[in-house]
Amino acid sequence: MNCETLMNQDEHIQSVLHKQSKKMRNDYRIRLNASIDCIRVLLRQGHSFRGHDETESSLNPGNFLIQLEFLGAHNKEINDVVLKNAPKNCKLTSPDIQKDIVSACVTETINIIIGDVGDSLFSILVDESRDVSTKEQIYNLSMSKLRGQGFDGASNMQDKFNGLKALILKKNPCAFYIHCFAHQLQLALIAVAKKNLPISNFFRVVGDVLNVVGASCKSSDLLREKHSDFIVEALERGELSSGRGLNQETTLQRAGDTRWWSHYNSLISLISMFSAVIDVLEIIFRR
Repeated sequence: MNCETLMNQDEHIQSVLHKQSKKMRNDYRIRLNASIDCIRVLLRQGHSFRGHDETESSLNPGNFLIQLEFLGAHNKEINDVVLKNAPKNCKLTSPDIQKDIVSACVTETINIIIGDVGDSLFSILVDESRDVSTKEQIYNLSMSKLRGQGFDGASNMQDKFNGLKALILKKNPCAFYIHCFAHQLQLALIAVAKKNLPISNFFRVVGDVLNVVGASCKSSDLLREKHSDFIVEALERGELSSGRGLNQETTLQRAGDTRWWSHYNSLISLISMFSAVIDVLEIIFRR
């Protein structure tokens, strides 16, 4: 019997280990490709990856995990090896893994751009800090071929001595600079709005309300509590729809001085939490 067992290579311990290792490698490849596919979609659409709460009980764990869950729900082969069905030490969903895959995508994209540009003249449009821009965004392209540069009016970009504009011009005086037209439009909208007294007063009042309600951690916690109570009551009355990703707003967004769209987002967040804001203001007034 021992002889027959020894002669049966399929039962040999090395054969069993080899089969298991082959399956593990195959599962790993499927799991990795699934994560890569999800990240490629998010990068192409310019969406965020992370969620505020990425636990298994979270209703909105973030775009990456939602995308991976969706992919598994429509492919049994993938579903069998990802998320809950993946080994705890090899889920390939951690922030570090996501960053590694993104870095690999960046490298491939840069190589394609460099290949396409070749020896041609080119311009750059940058929206980053000085260090990141000079070391990462220029891709090792030939500075002698650079003929145009464009970005917003931030000091780290346009500073006469240490701004990105000055650093590039020192290396190549032919790199003509153009202030980003989109940013100029933003600044024009802000300037016009400030000259209009009703609009200016309106946004001043909105800013004062946000400052009062968010003046302390206690007030912020009270705002979240009141808003949560409002959501529960509205759901019970059927005034709000329930579902994944809905009714997640729990903070008020502040408007920026040079970003018109931030004023819009600030108003949207204030409207969605208006009832809770009024309750908090009344409590603060009675103190």
